[in-house]
Amino acid sequence: MKGFPWTTIFAIIIIILLFFAYRLWYSQPLSPGEGNGDIYCIQVITSAQNPETGECREFPTPCDVPPGWVGGCPVEPFSIQQLMSPISPGF
Repeated sequence: MKGFPWTTIFAIIIIILLFFAYRLWYSQPLSPGEGNGDIYCIQVITSAQNPETGECREFPTPCDVPPGWVGGCPVEPFSIQQLMSPISPGF
């Protein structure tokens, strides 16, 4: 008897871990609407504009943006002087 086959046991453990990692990875939906019907959506404030009215709003997630709205809102340009100017206390 040579000894205990540690390499075989180690290989079996690695295979079992890879199997469960594979099952976990591929059981999750990759994007909204895929998978078992659950919708996963990142929690990030998303601005969108209604192309019909020009209304611009912020939504808590990209999934909350109504159909037909386009992502992003026009941003007014600013200069570095505006960024560097002191803030008045408003007294």
